[in-house]
Amino acid sequence: MAAQFVKTFRKSNKNDYLEAEAIAEAVQRPTMRFVPIKTDDQLDLQALHRVRDRWVARRTAVMNQIRGFLIERGITIRKDPSHLTTQLRGILEDADSLLSGRLRLLILDLKHEWNELDKRIENSNAELQRIAKQDDACHRLMEIPGFGPLVSTALVAAIGNGITFRKGRELSAWLSQTGSLDEGVSTEAKALRTIRDFGNYIADNQAFIPDYGDRHRNGERISSAFAESAVNQLVSRRMIKHQQMHWTKRGAHLLLQVRAQVMNGDLRQTFRRWYPGMNAASEDSLSRAA
Repeated sequence: MAAQFVKTFRKSNKNDYLEAEAIAEAVQRPTMRFVPIKTDDQLDLQALHRVRDRWVARRTAVMNQIRGFLIERGITIRKDPSHLTTQLRGILEDADSLLSGRLRLLILDLKHEWNELDKRIENSNAELQRIAKQDDACHRLMEIPGFGPLVSTALVAAIGNGITFRKGRELSAWLSQTGSLDEGVSTEAKALRTIRDFGNYIADNQAFIPDYGDRHRNGERISSAFAESAVNQLVSRRMIKHQQMHWTKRGAHLLLQVRAQVMNGDLRQTFRRWYPGMNAASEDSLSRAA
């Protein structure tokens, strides 16, 4: 059982006796949901993924450390393991480079560690491919576009045969909370997905987003004084880590519409349509704000 389901039946402060009593009470509920126990094969597969992740993180740390040592000596290399491997060989063999003898030995030791980690990661990848070919569930998952041995074995290690989920929507909701498949998705794919979603939003709400370039070419104003500065302060505060404001998608969408209304000079007409009884004093305040 999940711990949050048992917590409801605990009567007082946390101790072994009260927790055992709460578990005994919760397990008798007819509608209680239970977590399936992982098999030994699932635990072994999950352990292999965790060890591989640690090796990958360690390899990245070694590459970054080598790059940092070289930058301190005025040698810059592009961000890619292939570029670092190609240029590092020439840098170490060049007697006229700015590296001291001690630093050469340190970088050479780091390169040996990097090679050893590459071998370990390759061996783990080969083991995962072998498991994926022999396991029926992994074999079926790899028929889905985008699913390879790494992602399929990680999913099988996490959920087994998936009998816990009644439908695909529940699995999708669980994945959005745990992020189990994010390890198999590259950073470029995530960035492209974000850009595509942003482009779709702009296409759907193009009428509400001001075109600053077009307004400048037509001699119209591109600043909105008090009202737009207030919106900018809200947006800035939303981006500050320690002062984040939680907005819904509808709230953010309405805020952008208000900003567009202010930029286009249509806010007064909109308020008159919304509030026909608005008096002159209110219009003067609105005019000063806009």
